[in-house]
Amino acid sequence: MLENSVLTEEIIKKLLEDNYNLKVASVERINRGSANIYNIDNKYILKEFSSDREVSSIEKEYNVIKHLDNKGLKVPTYIETKYGNPYIIYEGRIIILQVYLEGYAMPNNTGDYAKTIESATILGKLTKALEDYELDSTYNDYPSKEALEEGIVKLSDLINKIKDDNPYKDKIISDLKRRIEISKELLDFNFEDIKKVTLKICHGDYSVQQLIYNDNEETAIIDFETVRKMPIDWEIIRSYSYIDKECKDGVFNLNTFIDYVKEVKKYIKLTKKDLKYMPYIYIFQLVSSTFGYKQYNNDYSKTSLLDFAFFRTNLCNYLYDNLELISKELLNIK
Repeated sequence: MLENSVLTEEIIKKLLEDNYNLKVASVERINRGSANIYNIDNKYILKEFSSDREVSSIEKEYNVIKHLDNKGLKVPTYIETKYGNPYIIYEGRIIILQVYLEGYAMPNNTGDYAKTIESATILGKLTKALEDYELDSTYNDYPSKEALEEGIVKLSDLINKIKDDNPYKDKIISDLKRRIEISKELLDFNFEDIKKVTLKICHGDYSVQQLIYNDNEETAIIDFETVRKMPIDWEIIRSYSYIDKECKDGVFNLNTFIDYVKEVKKYIKLTKKDLKYMPYIYIFQLVSSTFGYKQYNNDYSKTSLLDFAFFRTNLCNYLYDNLELISKELLNIK
């Protein structure tokens, strides 16, 4: 949830002049993302992060962006202060300035076939470019029986907390019960074997939401604070499910999805284990999540989050009913 800004137009102008030697005429608020964002003269983007944001996360993004820029990818450009720093701190908030990226964002599940495959191309190039990035992290968050059992408890607990006046009470409870049912069916899965999937340094949150399109230029990739080592499977299948317009109801166009994986595979190696377990990696992440339902139950104005929760339950149903089929089709990829 965004915190209220500590900035005003006058404060922003003074900060920019004092720290960047910039005199600006126009400051326009943009309602997007997990930070307070401002368009500065259509030349720069200023971001004011929440008070709990750590400097280390900003420094990590700054270093990742420099690495990717050197690899030739289109990424944001940080503007350093006149003191050589990639950020300033005002009233306990971290503030950064970046070059304004001309372009537009696409909503989830509005991509045609060409845009969908373009996303796969970008993901492949991005993951390839990150292979030699020095990242001090380990990965221990594999799917497990214990995590599924904890998820069942969490889902059951939320069922008991759904308010009587919740307009979608019956639908939400039905969805949560279905997720519990799927979770119980998956408890006998071979969790040791799935640990053999490939771990790669990934964007960590790659999807259509992190792309800025420009019909006259290369598509840009943004938001790199989440870069981490994780199963590449998750990044591939999740990003497909968020862009293809034919997946808007949570049902894959399996032919397009196979083409999506083939496109990523042009840039990075995927093993038989990766192909076999890709749908399983995704369903284990989805099925225990209460995101969207919980937020709507606390605030009935959050209908967009509720719609997202419904979408992800549809994904769970589709994946569960087609796990073996998807896995088989992926294993047929040459």
